[in-house]
Amino acid sequence: QSDKTEAELTELLSTINTDIRTDGTLDSTNTKATLVTAMDYLKSRRSTIRTNIETRYSNLGISATIPAFESFAFKLDTTAPTVSSVSPADTTTSVSINSSISATFSEMMDNTSVTTNSSNTTCTGTLQVSSDSFSTCVQMSSSPTVSNSEKTFTVTPSSSLSYSTTYKTRITTGVKDLGANTLSSQYDTGTGFTIEALPAHVAVGSSGTIFTSPDGITWTSRTSGTSATLYGATYDNSKYVVVGSNGTILTSTDGITWSSSTSGITDSLNGVAFGNSKFVTVGDNGTSGTAVIQTSSDGITWTSRTSGTAKQLRGVAYGNSTFVIVGESGTILTS
Repeated sequence: QSDKTEAELTELLSTINTDIRTDGTLDSTNTKATLVTAMDYLKSRRSTIRTNIETRYSNLGISATIPAFESFAFKLDTTAPTVSSVSPADTTTSVSINSSISATFSEMMDNTSVTTNSSNTTCTGTLQVSSDSFSTCVQMSSSPTVSNSEKTFTVTPSSSLSYSTTYKTRITTGVKDLGANTLSSQYDTGTGFTIEALPAHVAVGSSGTIFTSPDGITWTSRTSGTSATLYGATYDNSKYVVVGSNGTILTSTDGITWSSSTSGITDSLNGVAFGNSKFVTVGDNGTSGTAVIQTSSDGITWTSRTSGTAKQLRGVAYGNSTFVIVGESGTILTS
């Protein structure tokens, strides 16, 4: 019936009856178009129609099983769906490691046909994302979410994507529209989208502030997990190390997720540097009477060293095979 009144429906049925009377075939182009228009009208309302029918029977105290009338209503749809777009789009660069991936189709889709892999990294499901030509696929956190009148399906990786890595998106012919029409051929992005490079810059400050930037111009705030004032940061080609007040030491392999390490002291750590396969951090003399110097090979386990001075140490750098430490009252130490 679509949105037709009883009179309009009666007229349509009469027109169909006249058309098919002689040969059993619906020949009128106009009548066909009218039926297709009615079908399209029903697509976005199908769940509401079913709910209304079920509610009506329930209110009448009647237990009834409603047959799958939808499968008949959409038989008139014989047009195969197409992929209108994917996001991130093909060849896009500098994509966030926390980006979601979505696919938008040319028409409303059967929700149950758009699936993804959420239990492991095997390439299952009809919406897949891969960085190795689909030998393995990105594990997603859950089934796709649906929006845009059931045309757009979005998946979110269960963990951050990898820096400087290119991912391709695949949509298989298993997806189908409400009329059970499938894609005419598998859809693969040609080049794929590329994730942003590992942050080249880390800036730290008061109240646990950490910002990262790939270029020194655009900065993103990160969660440090501490309220301590942070004074210094360094990098060893695989790990960031940040130091601060109250002996705070934080480490991260990506500049985004930070973990706390134990320094074993409560003095303020004012600077940190990496060189000769070693981290060196320096600081105040609040509890020990001599200024703090600690070293570590991994940024996690730290060993206290003898500084030989009671002057508070403010900074450390490495160059030409030498660590240079500076502090109050003109103090300079080398090692």
